[in-house]
Amino acid sequence: MTSTQYCVGLATVDVTPPVGIFLAGYAARDTPSDGVYHPLRAICVAMEDEGGVPLLLVTIEWLGFYDRTTEARNKIGARTGLPHERIVLTGTHTHCGPVLRRGMDSRRHGALDEEFIDSTLDRLAECAAEALADRQPARLRAGMGWCGISSSRRRPDGKGGVQFRPSLDAPHDHQLSVLAIESVTGDLRYVLFSYACHPTSTGPILQIGGDYPTFACDYLEARHPGVTAAFFQGCAGDQKVDARDAAHNGYQRLTVEEVRQRGESLGEGVARVLATDDLHDIGGTLKVAQESVSLTTDVPEEEELQRHLSGPDDYVREWAKHHLDLRAAGTPASHIFDFEVQTLQFGSDLAVITLAGEMSVEYALRYQNNLKGLIVCNMVTSIPEYATYNDEVLRPQMDQAILDSLEGFEASGDIQNPVFLQLVQDYFYNKHICRLEEWPEDITGSFERLNYKLYDLMQGPSEFRVGGRLIDWDITDQLGDITVPTLMVGAEHDTMDPDKMA
Repeated sequence: MTSTQYCVGLATVDVTPPVGIFLAGYAARDTPSDGVYHPLRAICVAMEDEGGVPLLLVTIEWLGFYDRTTEARNKIGARTGLPHERIVLTGTHTHCGPVLRRGMDSRRHGALDEEFIDSTLDRLAECAAEALADRQPARLRAGMGWCGISSSRRRPDGKGGVQFRPSLDAPHDHQLSVLAIESVTGDLRYVLFSYACHPTSTGPILQIGGDYPTFACDYLEARHPGVTAAFFQGCAGDQKVDARDAAHNGYQRLTVEEVRQRGESLGEGVARVLATDDLHDIGGTLKVAQESVSLTTDVPEEEELQRHLSGPDDYVREWAKHHLDLRAAGTPASHIFDFEVQTLQFGSDLAVITLAGEMSVEYALRYQNNLKGLIVCNMVTSIPEYATYNDEVLRPQMDQAILDSLEGFEASGDIQNPVFLQLVQDYFYNKHICRLEEWPEDITGSFERLNYKLYDLMQGPSEFRVGGRLIDWDITDQLGDITVPTLMVGAEHDTMDPDKMA
């Protein structure tokens, strides 16, 4: 099947709640909304392969669908005739959208605006019908990019636990997934993109808005007039915009303008992917599967719940009181939960996995391990071999006076000396990292976000000589474990010996 045998349609609908509604996501909010910093929308994408049953992807700039999932699918199904398994519902997870959960939100804020929610789901069903009616022959192309605006919000505490603090030492995923939908003549129509990061940049403000994803879409639509951009949240349960408050060892609350800047940075990352020739065609039969599995959780003991009633966190006290109230009423909460998984497969070219709830980034990293192929760029399999090449080939190539100066700084440990740092820039980074006179933003951004403490721990204090924990690292004997097609790339001007890449 060729990549042009899909039909795709898209439609949007405004889902901005009325000012005065309570906003979902923060237990600390006890006041209703008082304004709008950005309107909210839902986007429906309908697609089908040749002769197949249409699939509908829905992304809404709300916290999510939660206990409204079945209700939303029922309304969409009644309007379009699509079965539930062909309807994928996702939320961007903004914490500045309307409250909608019948349990948690109603306990915190009282009666929900059922009329608004019901009418919005009706309009969402109509939007789905419009997307189906909009279907046209399309070409699908996919690619990957990078964006570094996020970090883990689970900093290891060194005792086996975690702190709610920004951390690049904990698992994080800066991969950016992009699906470009074009006309059969190659004109870009829609851009779907996914990134793993909580949209909670402003903290519990009282203005309605979609956080960084809405600004990323704005950026792309302004850069590509006539194109609609849609954001799909990744596994962001433990990821947050990397805005550090050094004074309080935590996160700072960003202004709306600062959130816009983060969103535009993400949009620029998507734009870079679209501008490259690395997008690959998507073809093949579209297969959809849906399954619900039962998950069992630990049942909290009465003593534990009583202890949490006097804890420091509002949301923990609320959780404990809720469980105790249910037990007192003779209706304890169930410890078995249904968990929905949906998979979309486009031939052998693209697989999409959707998981209910706030998944941590480890799930995304785990699925990325299922590779069709592997490209290893500019890396050796043995640090001892790398060190030998550095000592016997690279260092002797340097001017003797420069080499003597470097060795003097290394011997004294004065590696933060401005003279030494300039030598690193001139004789290492400019020669082996990037030889352009003006460095691209991707490279400068990487250096700005680099965790030098961790890097020095692995590499050692000097770029010119390995002296960290990796000094004896060697996986040459594991190369036979690679079972997928692999391309090894060595560079003429790198610090790695190209002959050692074979």
